[in-house]
Amino acid sequence: MRILEPDYYAQFQCAASDCPDTCCAAWEVILDEETKAFYDRLPGDFGISVRESMVFEDGAWMFRTKHGRCPLLTYDALCSVQLKCGEEHLCRTCREYPGFVSEYGLDRERGLSLSCPEAARMILERTEPVTFRRYETDEPLSGYHELDAQLYLSLKRARDIALSIAQNRAYPVRRRLALVVQFAEALQLCINEDRRDDMEAVCEQFSAQRPIRKRKSAPFAVRRTELLWVKFFSRLEILRPDWLPLLTDLEAALQKGGRQAFDPPELSAGIDGEQLLVYYISKFFLRSAYRGDVLVKAKLIAVSCLMIWLTNWLTHPKTVWENAYRYARELEHSEENLAVLEHWLEHAWRFSTVRILSLLN
Repeated sequence: MRILEPDYYAQFQCAASDCPDTCCAAWEVILDEETKAFYDRLPGDFGISVRESMVFEDGAWMFRTKHGRCPLLTYDALCSVQLKCGEEHLCRTCREYPGFVSEYGLDRERGLSLSCPEAARMILERTEPVTFRRYETDEPLSGYHELDAQLYLSLKRARDIALSIAQNRAYPVRRRLALVVQFAEALQLCINEDRRDDMEAVCEQFSAQRPIRKRKSAPFAVRRTELLWVKFFSRLEILRPDWLPLLTDLEAALQKGGRQAFDPPELSAGIDGEQLLVYYISKFFLRSAYRGDVLVKAKLIAVSCLMIWLTNWLTHPKTVWENAYRYARELEHSEENLAVLEHWLEHAWRFSTVRILSLLN
């Protein structure tokens, strides 16, 4: 198995009781069979309390939540299972979080999710460019992954170019993001017209990273696009109670015409804007190898960055990582929310390439 992981992957340490939030809330934690069997054998009153916290729903065992939190949390937001039994006896989901894995045949990619506040802080506050470590292990395949080999290899090279664009500090971050979207648009045209061989020429063209032409857009039209986006996210499944009020306040501020004070170039000029862009490219761009929807994935990257920058404008002087983890918790850990967003990114005018680029130029 070939492994790819960012250089910060092994540096993560849980903030435990110092964390401003908890990863044991709002999400359904599925129990793997091995862990479930261990919990079934736990003796004493603690074993009884653990088993009483489990419920069988939708064909899987999971911990039920109580008032939106795992019932096994202590008063200071620590996991009682970890305290009494050790980290090795956490279920796989809890043991590996905030780590995530994406697999492409013999390639396995690891990363840390921005939905963890400590991971978000660590990733977005670093100043040096992210590098990626590649190595091989004897880990077995977890399953069969049906991929178009030519498309996968072409998109893998394209992802490397997109990352190099994202880390080109000669341009403002929003200009880099616009270039990534245009790159994906050109690749998507090759895929749609069954011109796979032309993807190499597109890669060569964009590897030069030439400046792109600015497009003029009316402030009202830009504000209207942002309002439509905020309304859309407000209608998705809300996982955390602090997310909807933030969107409601953002909508009200935009309705009042506050868009003039929102300066994407300034907000995204910092190194945290680059790290945010690199994170989303590394996580989502190559997933297009399964459906050939590289433009949808690029728009997902762009919308995610823009929504986080927009919420940060509203909550200034909060740092970007504080809003990044809130956004990631609502989107990256809800398959339903992610599927709905990708559908709209593909079909809805409010998420068209033209509208996205109008916000970046």
